[in-house]
Amino acid sequence: MKLLLAIGTCSLLLACSTKTSKKIIVYAKGAATVNDKTQTIDTKDGAGQDEKILTYSQSEAITLHLNTPQGSNDVAIAQDGLYILNAKKDTLVGGFVHYVDPNIKKNVTTQDELKTNIDSLEMLVVGKNVSEQNKSYLILPHTAVKISDNLAAEVVGPFHKMTSLEKVDGKIPDVYKFYTLKEMRETINKLKLLTVAEKR
Repeated sequence: MKLLLAIGTCSLLLACSTKTSKKIIVYAKGAATVNDKTQTIDTKDGAGQDEKILTYSQSEAITLHLNTPQGSNDVAIAQDGLYILNAKKDTLVGGFVHYVDPNIKKNVTTQDELKTNIDSLEMLVVGKNVSEQNKSYLILPHTAVKISDNLAAEVVGPFHKMTSLEKVDGKIPDVYKFYTLKEMRETINKLKLLTVAEKR
């Protein structure tokens, strides 16, 4: 009986010790390779975008070594949580997005709502409304930022789209959408084309 209890306790401790505490999503332009032993990420400029997901079980701080065509640097990941590591040479911007059921999503946006959205995005690209409280982030090249304590949160990366997600147990999905700075500016310009000049 004592042996069975000891085996059960060891199994439980082993399961707890292997629980993921840090999840890091790496976005790179072109191909990226990861060496788990040396915790090194190598990137090469190329066509398209590469995405790597790294997971770690230790709660202690870790250091990732990032090698890019622009140079090399170390990226510290201190706290547990979900991170985005920007291995691109362009800044990433974005944050929490309120996705709703397409059946109840409003199909018409008023001019006032459109202008408010444009103002919000323009502030985001210059870092004016970036804060953990607002769940909005500006991630400089070759740096990492923690975006959530929820390791299961959905992250939609640059050049990808998601129209909607259903609520789970009545809760709004925990979704974060990110853009490159260039992509965001193009989006703002497209929205501006939809605005109507005020009548005088």
